[in-house]
Amino acid sequence: MTSPVTPSPVLRSRIEQVYQVFRKYPLRRHIEGCHCGCIPANAAAELHATALRDLTAEHLSLFSTKTMTTWGDEADFKHFLPRLLELIAYDQLTGTETLLGKLTYGQWWSWPEREYVAVSAFLHTWWGDVLAREISDDPWEPCEVGAVLQGLSQAEHDLTPYLISWGENSTPQATHHLAAYVLSEAEGLVKGELLGAYWTDHSAQAKQVMQWLLDGRQQARLEAAAQAQVEDSGRERLEMAGYTLSVVRN
Repeated sequence: MTSPVTPSPVLRSRIEQVYQVFRKYPLRRHIEGCHCGCIPANAAAELHATALRDLTAEHLSLFSTKTMTTWGDEADFKHFLPRLLELIAYDQLTGTETLLGKLTYGQWWSWPEREYVAVSAFLHTWWGDVLAREISDDPWEPCEVGAVLQGLSQAEHDLTPYLISWGENSTPQATHHLAAYVLSEAEGLVKGELLGAYWTDHSAQAKQVMQWLLDGRQQARLEAAAQAQVEDSGRERLEMAGYTLSVVRN
């Protein structure tokens, strides 16, 4: 079982910034929803009965998947967005890919500059926080960084800044995340693709990741880290990941 996630002080400040920027969007008395029955009758009442910062993932999970399509509009989404991003930062909300896809649905790049900048700063800082986490040694745990990268691909047209920051992050944690990601994607890499349904409609971003993985620098990084690694299981993971990239590249 993974340990609870505690955001860094910098990420917590980014969250507060999002709260401040989006506070101009109040909770509206009525949130229009689909009448087909896909939204429970008491769902909106629960959102109104709890203060924004006290809403849990259980409260907001349905809204995060339905927002702007069958439940509420952009103004409603912006009201709840600070808390939704906060739950992401604490790793308490599932379906991150769907939620971040809502940013693209709402064309967040066209929002007022303060709003765009606040969300963008959150996403970049969150990515750095994820790379700083200790990696799980449980082989049955899904690849955390892979899920986050897929999520970012739903919101961002260009993943290059995120990949650059990963490449420049020389910490052992970031390198071990790279190894875990390569191994989790090994089956797809040999076929020239990335695994995961969320890449299907984001082939440009997937291509960016593939090119970054196979440019030679990531292989060299893994091989160098393996030589310096003392602990056996960590060294084996690094060696296997480096070898995987060498096979795919050749």
